Amino acid sequence: MGKALTFDDIKVNDEMTPYVRKFMQENVNIVMAVVGSVPNWHVDPSQAQIVPTWDIKKDSTALPGVMTEMGVSEFMVNWLGDHKAWIYGGHMEMALIAPVQIHVTEGGDVTYKGKVVDKKIEDGKKCVVCEIYGVQDGIKVMRGTAKVCL
Repeated sequence: MGKALTFDDIKVNDEMTPYVRKFMQENVNIVMAVVGSVPNWHVDPSQAQIVPTWDIKKDSTALPGVMTEMGVSEFMVNWLGDHKAWIYGGHMEMALIAPVQIHVTEGGDVTYKGKVVDKKIEDGKKCVVCEIYGVQDGIKVMRGTAKVCL
């Protein structure tokens, strides 16, 4: 992380610094064990292969949506250069539009990108609104909006 961005540093139409997140199967297994819904297509490649609308690669599973959200939070914190603004004034709305595929031994990368689309004052707070999306192997896997009040 670099210098923390301020409201004045950020301009509408600014491209956000891309962030690459590698997700590993062992982390998926831990999250799913905590959730308590195993086995399923998040931890068992044979189950992921039979979901008819997904084209899951051999020896891969589908990343849980909550972990895609975690990647968005990491993306926002890295772009802002400070975690406080996101934790105390961050909000995201996102849609999962394709499965993030995680190879059981090699993992899977998602590149998060975005653009500033608005700056405004809300209830005395300086807020920035960004359109965000995630891409894996050239396929858009999520899109949404993130707002942070600085």
